[in-house]
Amino acid sequence: MVDNEKLREYIEKLKDVGLTTYNIAGMSPEEIMERISVDKNIAKLIIDFAKKDVIDKMDRKSRYGVIKLPHVGKKRTKIVEELGLNIEKIASMTPEELLKVIPYLRRKEAEDIIIAAEIEMERFLQKREEFKSDLLELPYISIRRAYQLYLKNVKLEDIAKMYPQDIINVLPDLKREQAEEIIIAAELKLEEKSMKIREFLWKSPMTFKGELINGKSVMNGRSIVNGLINGNEAVALRRVRHSIGRKISTALYVISIILIIMFLFSMFNVSSNALQGVNWDKIGKYSDFDLSHLKNSNINITSFSFFQNKNEFYFYLRFAGFFSSSNDYKNLAYIMIDNDSSKITGYNASYLGADYLISLTGYNGKVFGYLFKFNGTTNEQWAWRPIENVRVQENGHEISGFVAKVFNDSCRIIVVAENGYNEDITPVVGIKKPSLLVIQHPINTGLEIRLIPLYNCVNVRKISLYLKGDISIKNPQVLENIGNISRPKNIVVKVDISAAKNETVYAKVDNIISNTSYVTIWGYGFKKYVGTHRGIIIDGVFDDWKSLPKKSSSMHVENPNIDVENYANTTYSGNNYFYRSVKGAMLNGNIAPEIERLKPSGGGAGNVSGEKPAPKYPYDYAEIDFITIDGKTHKIEIWGYNGNVIGITLDGKPAGNSVKVGVGRDGKYGALEVELHGNYKIKSYRISMTDWGGLQDVISVRSLNYGPPIPPIPEFSLDPAIIPLLIMGIEGIRRFTKKKSTKYKY
Repeated sequence: MVDNEKLREYIEKLKDVGLTTYNIAGMSPEEIMERISVDKNIAKLIIDFAKKDVIDKMDRKSRYGVIKLPHVGKKRTKIVEELGLNIEKIASMTPEELLKVIPYLRRKEAEDIIIAAEIEMERFLQKREEFKSDLLELPYISIRRAYQLYLKNVKLEDIAKMYPQDIINVLPDLKREQAEEIIIAAELKLEEKSMKIREFLWKSPMTFKGELINGKSVMNGRSIVNGLINGNEAVALRRVRHSIGRKISTALYVISIILIIMFLFSMFNVSSNALQGVNWDKIGKYSDFDLSHLKNSNINITSFSFFQNKNEFYFYLRFAGFFSSSNDYKNLAYIMIDNDSSKITGYNASYLGADYLISLTGYNGKVFGYLFKFNGTTNEQWAWRPIENVRVQENGHEISGFVAKVFNDSCRIIVVAENGYNEDITPVVGIKKPSLLVIQHPINTGLEIRLIPLYNCVNVRKISLYLKGDISIKNPQVLENIGNISRPKNIVVKVDISAAKNETVYAKVDNIISNTSYVTIWGYGFKKYVGTHRGIIIDGVFDDWKSLPKKSSSMHVENPNIDVENYANTTYSGNNYFYRSVKGAMLNGNIAPEIERLKPSGGGAGNVSGEKPAPKYPYDYAEIDFITIDGKTHKIEIWGYNGNVIGITLDGKPAGNSVKVGVGRDGKYGALEVELHGNYKIKSYRISMTDWGGLQDVISVRSLNYGPPIPPIPEFSLDPAIIPLLIMGIEGIRRFTKKKSTKYKY
């Protein structure tokens, strides 16, 4: 239990980052967790403690009305009352509106006043039992936001039916991602309530004294156990006066109860031993879709499915090849489950936040499985705690299994199968829920959008495009009333660039509004520079590099995402520019950064063992080491994941505005462009690409400024046992050279 002293310590930490007690009292637990490292329960205690402090401060004034609010003295009270404002009206205002009313008021003071008014209104409404506290249990819903929802008469049921923009219209300070999480949490809350009601209704009639074995319910004389135990026979048995009759009556009663329990168990639970008898065709399957051809059919997922009962979660995977066969690497498959439907919690698997992981390994004709729970310190750390073994079996191209755990009905799932650097990823799906895959592809005039339903028909009401230019284009583009999608459908969207002038225009699918929340967006958006190029522009569009000479790399590595194809550098207006392309996707990283190479151990090729441990993070790295003409060495390091730049450093420190980076596609290659600000006269440089598993591709280059190239990184390992021999050899060479030079001196 956290005591008051510890809570005060946390509040002081929050005050150190510029927050007041009023700010803390008006925050949501998630906002507290973003600023200090505490769990959600402690964050709630901190907010309650701050709220109590605010209430105590107001109560100590021993006054009623506006004057009890912070920063409101007699003069300001008079101004406020003359304008007809009271605590209720102030609680519904924004800081900007309050600043216009009260002169010489600072913004932080305005925020404190409004939060205090909202807390006072919450206390007043709770006494009248009008304030719905269940809103405060949603993520990012603070007292202030809950009160705003109350004023608009928005209830939990309304939020569950809303779209993100609807919530943002009520709460303008919310981000789209936060609005999406609030909707999902509201849906989960309603589902939890309905489950409790169903459990109550399920348990209440299931008493042997009541309706279970009388003439009125499921197990009555007119239904499943007709005539076995109905009201008349039970009464007849109880009227038997002999001891033998009573024993027979009791025995029949017990046997009948056992039969009823067994029948119910068979109705509502699929036996663990009945895995072979699960009819996946009847349950329904998701069809997988691949953006590119997979060379390894043994990890190429063609269909998959999930379902669960009250005790167990079942899964089904079908591969084009045979999962248990392997060559250089073990075949690995991961079923990632986002149990709370939140990207913030769990491992950041790009499309969801995985709280649980079912890990499957196939080699040597066998399949093994284990269930893990995420226990990383950050959501980008590949760290899992084992829970239990997974019961799994392989039947030709199919793998099926189950775990003795039940997940939320609204959980989100993806499957990742990999072998070395070959990888197959499924779209996000649910448990027997309609799902939609959206693939966007840039064309010369805009975007081609392909809608693919994965499970049942999906009704698409609206597609919103993110449309932006550096200068002029900022308006969103919306497609409405798309209709029911029961088979793949293509939509071509022309992007209006008529207003653009000497700027880069971006367009991509931003949001899909449909009858399902299980939507996955793949592919690349539209990028185009409109106007005349002057030098190099860092925008992820590589047309400005076409006129510059590029060199090709002769070195090739196994992972195409770090296999450098072309590279170049130039200078313009005193800045240095670097370009490189790879055969795969630039800064792609790996959703499941684990690799197990097979090698013989002792007895022969049949025995295998893991060679390389899993790294902690899923990033790919792009580095530039360079030497200036004054002999100083410098290093630019860029790391990213799923095509997004996560961090940039220059000489080990955050680069800030000194380094700009653009990532995108240059034809069929993934590409990266870098702008280095400052008067760096580069003599030579070395570029390197390093993947999440430590594999590296290195190229040394003589710069446009003259100078020798930096020597490449040596690719060998030194056995400590031969170090003494090397020392002896070097010493012998030194002595021989010394004697020889002495001989020819005279």
